Amino acid sequence: MILADEPVASLDPESAATVLDTLHRVAKAGVAVVASLHQVHLAMTYADRIVALRAGTVIADAPPSDLDARAIEQICARSGEAAAREEHSTMPDVSPHVDVEWNAGDLGCGELILELRERLGRMRPGQIIKVTARDPGAPADMPAWCRLTGHTLVHMEHPVYLIRRDRPPGDQRPRLDGQTERQHGG
Repeated sequence: MILADEPVASLDPESAATVLDTLHRVAKAGVAVVASLHQVHLAMTYADRIVALRAGTVIADAPPSDLDARAIEQICARSGEAAAREEHSTMPDVSPHVDVEWNAGDLGCGELILELRERLGRMRPGQIIKVTARDPGAPADMPAWCRLTGHTLVHMEHPVYLIRRDRPPGDQRPRLDGQTERQHGG
């Protein structure tokens, strides 16, 4: 089985097609391939089955021929922004001191998160980074990543995210298997 988390994020169209063609060939050879994609049109082109989620709930589960790509894109885009706004609607409207600013531009989820982890690793606990991230997946990805890593999303109003580094390097954190691992700067 191959699990691919956004395998074409930040790739040019030719490279993305090469990666997806390869995954498609592997799947046709009998290997189960599960890929998460934000680009519905690519899923419609390459997938044998699409499972679309909205706020953790399955909204579609069918072969691409049975689905309307435009409707799924609109539902998912609205739900990601709405879920992020709802989750953080109780945040106080304050402007905390910002220690570091970073314009991530249009970096996709993979590159964005790797660079953010690196930048937070260079900061002291309690410091706040202001990230400007225009990636359409950021309203859902940034809160999820902060929950996963133990950092605090202090404020978000797409495309601006204020994140406080809460965990010093060396902290123990739980893994999905119930064990613990050492945190090394991110």
